[in-house]
Amino acid sequence: MTPFETTASNREKPFPDLTLRTATPADYPMLAQMNLELIQDEGHRSNLGLPELEKRFEHFQSKEDWIVEVVELSDEPVGFVTYRFEKDDTLSAGKRAYLRQFFIARKSRRSGLGRAAIELLLDERFKELMIVRLEV
Repeated sequence: MTPFETTASNREKPFPDLTLRTATPADYPMLAQMNLELIQDEGHRSNLGLPELEKRFEHFQSKEDWIVEVVELSDEPVGFVTYRFEKDDTLSAGKRAYLRQFFIARKSRRSGLGRAAIELLLDERFKELMIVRLEV
């Protein structure tokens, strides 16, 4: 069994208070800060500042059909995920998920939280899908 061949019924939930919720405009400043950390962690050469990153989240959600969700632990933001569904008639579900961004805050890493967040995403948002495309 590979790390992600698990189901909600056959594993313990190490973070029972871990949730996903759709981002709102009030979240954009916090998401922009997290996105800046992601850019730094990736060693990306982006020159985008916080105001531009906030606008990018707004654009993602309002114009490009991306879904931005906040990962929360005990109602405190610890990360975010950006994804959308793409049509794929070759699959029984007729679509696949394209996971563009996945971020866990530096202070919350190395605890299994990232894995738990991916499992939650697979269980709650991508359950019926056969394929999840990742951008790394």
